[in-house]
Amino acid sequence: MAEEKTTKSVIRKKKVGSYMLKLYEVKVNPYWSQFFTEARKSNALIEKSGDENHITPATDIFGNLVDKYKKLAIQEGNYKFGNDDFCWRAKTSAGCEMEKVNKHTGAVVKTGKAISTFEGLVRAFIHNKHGRKRKVGNYEIIGDKLVYKGEGRNADFGEDIIALRLKNKTIIGNASKLPRCGSYRRGDEAPAQRVMFDMNIPLIPFNVFQEAKLDIQKTRIVERSGEDELILPRWEWDENSAQLKPVQIIFDNTQISKPKETKDIKILSMERDLVQSDKIGKKVKGWRYTYLDRTKLAKRHFVGAMLLHVKNKYFLFDVDRKELEFYRFNPFLAELPAKARTIKEAYELLKPLEIRNALKKGLKVLRQGEWFFIPTKRRISEKKPALPVNVAKGIKNTPDTDKFNIGFWVSHGAEIDLKEKQKEISRVKKKYRASLIKRIKDYNKEIRIYQDWKRKAQQYESQFNFYSNGADLKAGNNRPNRVSKLYVEKGQNFVTGNVTHTGREHEPITLKGWHKAIPNTATKSFTITGSID
Repeated sequence: MAEEKTTKSVIRKKKVGSYMLKLYEVKVNPYWSQFFTEARKSNALIEKSGDENHITPATDIFGNLVDKYKKLAIQEGNYKFGNDDFCWRAKTSAGCEMEKVNKHTGAVVKTGKAISTFEGLVRAFIHNKHGRKRKVGNYEIIGDKLVYKGEGRNADFGEDIIALRLKNKTIIGNASKLPRCGSYRRGDEAPAQRVMFDMNIPLIPFNVFQEAKLDIQKTRIVERSGEDELILPRWEWDENSAQLKPVQIIFDNTQISKPKETKDIKILSMERDLVQSDKIGKKVKGWRYTYLDRTKLAKRHFVGAMLLHVKNKYFLFDVDRKELEFYRFNPFLAELPAKARTIKEAYELLKPLEIRNALKKGLKVLRQGEWFFIPTKRRISEKKPALPVNVAKGIKNTPDTDKFNIGFWVSHGAEIDLKEKQKEISRVKKKYRASLIKRIKDYNKEIRIYQDWKRKAQQYESQFNFYSNGADLKAGNNRPNRVSKLYVEKGQNFVTGNVTHTGREHEPITLKGWHKAIPNTATKSFTITGSID
């Protein structure tokens, strides 16, 4: 089908029964007619029974069809085809513009207003103008919250909270994935979230507050950056685990000819190696390489950074911007050590003073998650440093029982318990017993001094530990970072080599030379295990 020429201002009309559904598109798609033919056949557009003046789109079926034809359009002609292309033109806060037409003349028959679509109910909840109308399909207003109740085809019973009205009358939407509401198998935002995006309603991931055990009703948004559009791995539905999972984007491969970058392939690393040749059935000189498949990437909405105030505490919510360079989506919620007025100020508060000073000096400070790494010029040996002179002297000579003329055996460096040795002491002639007891007490006095120096030596040596076979760096309750080599000196951590994250949330880094490792200043950090948009 040839592409039709049009502009954004052109409005398309499609007749459904005795109704005319007005829609408009950014770019006319060659699959337009096929889409609506199938939509009518599969009841993606259904007339609401009992109300002949309105039609309700069956959003789940409609969304699945949009997804199907979007893929076809991209494969065939690189056309946009999705929710942004098929927008219901809002006539009132009630929702979509639906017109009844005269079958013979085509004239529009005016109809009254009513809330008959989920879009209308979302808008009515936000403006608090829903009146007695509190339910449309699975969408329902219950008190100060708008929910979607799972039932029917959505076998997972329960409800998704879409939006809340706070005590100060502020409306906040839920940025978390809504598994029961809308196109949850496609991995993008639910239709109700898209409506709130368009109305500039602040969206907060409710699951983050649940995991952090924070009262969302007592939340105040100090500042928000606005939504972002990120480039991340596509999400696909995994039938085995029955959940959405990001697709693999990085692959390893071998070939005889030198690999070349293309529009879809980005070479990350390559090296000469012996590779198997299928033609001659043996190994020959070739290339072993790692590449990124850009076709596996897609645009994804993110609610943006937010500075939040809950009771007397301040929190920064954002996604790790450094990890976005590697197409990793790592949202975080960090409790700040002090009050912040802006998001920029909050980020500065998370940097320790030593890190800020190092950056001012122009040092190349690296970061992985909550850990910063400052380069040093130190040369570190596995050999522990010598003890202080006074400590070394104190443990040099162990008190000897022979020196005190004590005629029975005791453990090396141990005190003599007079009660335990009472039997041996009683065998000594009475006139020598007092002298023996005095010598034992003098011996015990020196032993206690010796043991005190021994403890000091152990405490001093315990401040210096070298882990040559790898160790964990752990800050608070977060998952630890694994390092190749770690040297601990008086509570300070020095690392070198590879640094990886045990949860695989952060891109591995390699440190050349010894670096001082310092955690950020967050009072608490919360790992976000749920999905957010």
